[in-house]
Formats: sequence, C-alpha cells, structure tokens
Amino acid sequence: MKKYFVFVAAMIIGAIAGCKSEFPVIAEPPNPATALRLTMAPSSLVAGSTFSLTVEAIRADGSIDDTYTGSITITPVSGAAQLSGTLVRNAVGGVATFSDLAVNQNGTWVLSAVSGVLTAATTPAITVTAAMTGAATKLGIVIVTTPITVGQIFTLKIRALRADNSVDTTYTQNMSFSKLSGAGELSGTLTRAAVKGEARFEDLKVDAAGNYVVGASSDALPTASSTIMASFGETVIRRGTFQNQNGYITEGSVEIIRLANGSEVLRTGSDFRVSGGLGSISIWLAKSSGRVQPSNTAINVKLGTLNNSTGYAGVYNFALPASGISDFTHVVTFCDGASVNFGFSQLQTALAKSQP
Repeated sequence: MKKYFVFVAAMIIGAIAGCKSEFPVIAEPPNPATALRLTMAPSSLVAGSTFSLTVEAIRADGSIDDTYTGSITITPVSGAAQLSGTLVRNAVGGVATFSDLAVNQNGTWVLSAVSGVLTAATTPAITVTAAMTGAATKLGIVIVTTPITVGQIFTLKIRALRADNSVDTTYTQNMSFSKLSGAGELSGTLTRAAVKGEARFEDLKVDAAGNYVVGASSDALPTASSTIMASFGETVIRRGTFQNQNGYITEGSVEIIRLANGSEVLRTGSDFRVSGGLGSISIWLAKSSGRVQPSNTAINVKLGTLNNSTGYAGVYNFALPASGISDFTHVVTFCDGASVNFGFSQLQTALAKSQP
C-alpha cells in the first residue's frame, strides 16, 4: 500500500508541476533517413581523371540524418562505364565523400549512389572524353582516406598526369611523398614505383593533429603538393543505458565522448527518449541513482536542460567540466518542477572508437 501511494503521489506532483501532460507520453525520436542526395557531380570529365562525389543520407524534409552510418556504394547505371576508385564507403555523420573516383571509358554516363533501403540518388549525365596521348607533364595527389586520424594508417596516391589531367599509364618511375610542413612526422613507405602511372601509399601515418602540407615528387616532373588534416577523432570514454524511475520513462543510450580537441561531451543516442510534457527536464551527472539534490554540487552536476522542440528525444550534446567529474558514475534525467528523477544510467568504461 505504501509503495502504491508513493507511485501515485509522484504522478500527481509531476502533473501539477508541468513535467507531464498525461501519463505516459512517449516522445518519438527524430525521423531516420529515407533517401540519398548527391552533390559535387561533374558534368564532364577526361577519361581516367580523378573526381569526387559527396553523398548525404537525408530525411523526408531534406535535412541530413547525422546518425546514419550505413555503407554507401557508387555504381554506373547507364552503359558499361569502367568505374574505378573506392566505390564503397561508410557514412560518417550521415555523409560519405568519394574522393578518388575515375571513369576510364569515353561516352556519356550516369552514376548512382545506393545504400540499403534508402532511395537511390543519381548524377546528371556525365560526358567523358578521350584522354590526351603523350608523356606525363605533372603529378597529382589523391587523398583516399577521409577522415585522417592521428596514429592510424591512411592512404594517398600519386598519379603521373598529362596536361588534361589524364593518367600516363606508361609511366613507371619511382614516386615519393615528403612532409613540407606540419606539426608532427609523416611515416610509412614514402617511396613506391608507379604502376600504370600511379603509386598507392597505403601505410602512411602522422603522429600529431593539425594541417600538413605533403609534397609528391618523381624523376624530373614538377613537385606537387596538397594539404591534409589529421585529428584525434572521437573516442568513447564511458557509456551506459537508461533505466526508468518513479513510474516515468527514460530509455536509450548515453556516452561520454572525448572530442578531437581534447574536450569531453555527454551525448545521448538517437534511441534516447523521455516521457514528458511541457515542463523542464534536465540532465545531471551524479554519484548514484538517488534523487537529484540540486543544491548539493558535491554529488550532482547539472549539464543542461532538454529541448522540447525534439520531443525530449534523440541526440543531445552537453559540454562536460574540464575536471572534477571522474568519480561521477551516473547520468540522471530530472523533472525540475516536481523534483523527481525520471530515469538514470550507470556509466561503464568503454575506451572504444566512436568513428572509424
């Protein structure tokens, strides 16, 4: 009888304070992507020259679904175009960039981006003309790996190019990379022999974050240069899953993430949602799952308030204090007006990359 009274009392207090419009109200997460969108498609190309395509996973309203991480494939849909380069990439933040594509056959072609059940996207017709003949007159650098993460291998290519940017497939000289500027060191196999006018460097690394200018050299051809950017990426430090409290609903995942600049944020997952109405619901770090005590900052730290424009659901990012939070073990959702917990998550050590 006593437990029933406490449960009903919590519901009544919450309703009076304005945290709930009715019980339960389950907020829907943001709509997922339904289609793909292509950008940066060229209208004309020289056979064998490199070009880029950017593919976005979009919702019905045209916004990018930044939670989408599915595999996206580029494929020809008209004719039998000989398409080369990295044709499959995983989306990062709902976007995949294909930076080393080439069509190696003359004609007019249409390319398509496909990913699971999402509606495919197609390019306008691309006219591909014959490459020049003759020897290479310059070098070109192709950045294959994006993004580049400090301490992890990445791939660059050097190509021997004619004046029209077509590849001189007869070129077989050694090609070399060097660091022209940048905070750290460039390591890996820095010299390789060209095969059909191209050398692929698949084991490169840098050991510090920042911008680097890399130079490409080969025989008597002019040196080429390109800027690459390396970051630490995002690392998941701790993670957890929410549980309901006091008859209210909080569910989904939560992570503490170290960003590339070294700062940390608390980020809820796309599956996160809270039962609520028009009241104020806040997110707290705590040392237990017990009721939040706003005045006791030794055991509770308020990170921010949920925005009801998303229905108390989806991805939220809250900046964390620079120090003093290592012994906080829980994340709590809290109705400010009723002074009652809606749910909690106990954090566990993760130490796993959140992105490739």
